[in-house]
Amino acid sequence: MKGHIVIPTYNEKENIEKTIYEVTKVLETVKTSDFGILIVDDSSPDGTGELVKQIIDTNPLVTLYTRTKKEGLGAAYLDGIDFAFQKLGAQAIIQFDGDLSHPPEVLPLFIKQLENDVDLVIGTRYRKGGSIPSDWAPYRKLLSFCGNLFVRIVFMEPRVTDWTAGLKGIKKAMFYKCKDKVKNMSGYTFQAAFTKAALDSGAMVTEVPYHFVDRVYGKSKMGMDYVQDMLKFVFKTRMNQTLAGRFGKVFIAGGIGTIFQLSSYAFLIRNLVVSQNIFNLVEHINVLGFDIFLPLVVATLLAIEIGIIATFYINNKWAFKDNSKDDLFSLIKGIIKVNLVASGAIVIQLGIVAIGESIFGTTLFIDLIFQSFGVLVGLIWNFYFYKKFVWRVN
Repeated sequence: MKGHIVIPTYNEKENIEKTIYEVTKVLETVKTSDFGILIVDDSSPDGTGELVKQIIDTNPLVTLYTRTKKEGLGAAYLDGIDFAFQKLGAQAIIQFDGDLSHPPEVLPLFIKQLENDVDLVIGTRYRKGGSIPSDWAPYRKLLSFCGNLFVRIVFMEPRVTDWTAGLKGIKKAMFYKCKDKVKNMSGYTFQAAFTKAALDSGAMVTEVPYHFVDRVYGKSKMGMDYVQDMLKFVFKTRMNQTLAGRFGKVFIAGGIGTIFQLSSYAFLIRNLVVSQNIFNLVEHINVLGFDIFLPLVVATLLAIEIGIIATFYINNKWAFKDNSKDDLFSLIKGIIKVNLVASGAIVIQLGIVAIGESIFGTTLFIDLIFQSFGVLVGLIWNFYFYKKFVWRVN
């Protein structure tokens, strides 16, 4: 396999010579693949590029690609990786820091994985065999660990433990599947966005533990703006995917159904059933020692039914349109099923409304508050059973 270790640099003159030397030593031990070193320099004013040119005279493994200006880590990686694939004939690349924060001795493990069917190899500090610097301040350790755990939980992705590390091996085909999706990202956000795009594209992914060390010379280019951008990216991505997915559509349909339920209750049903008692209902009954205000229960049930029918129609035409019910018989059967399925959520709503009435009495505002709370509690119940028993999808 032909490949390159891609190292972006900006003002790394103090580190780059040693980095190239250590990486070269390791690459010379790899006999199965042909890997070189590509330095991607953003026209560093400290002379990093000029030093690399001198190194090239004695080290045939090194290539320099100079960019005209500094545009962030993401842009440097995208340009450099594209150059490696298009101009240098690489089949795979490995991202690597120019300050030896990443240990060169793990490179053979990355190359071995890339020689197989793995599309994305991720260096991780958070599996057994990996670590962060022991002398980091407690707040930095907490930020790093909790930040990665946060992304892992929000994305619900157990395969990846380190979302922000820049040590990655990438196959050519996977890079071009993800390139346009991450072209505006930088810093930690670029790393997380690329990993997310690769996972969403069906990448075969593996992680290799490594010990991260702090740079000896120079300053880290990462600041709080990177952390803020990362948080925005994670929330925005998760929200967009949730709303675009089936659960998000069911959630929106349930929201619209709730509007139908609450508005019909507020503007019509409560006045007729609770205030005027048009059904001549007994006002209070005792159930298992609880005093139940029957008109409120009936009014709530009628409003719930209107909400159920509205929600069913929207789900049928949108969230579950791939298995929609179109003929009259199927529609009626579907509505009956939805009512049966939603019976648990209905009981939940009625119980919450009854508890609210027994504690606070019944006013329009209180009734609407407790109905809304009941809807939220019943949402997950409904989503699961809608999938399994009404539309029968995975």
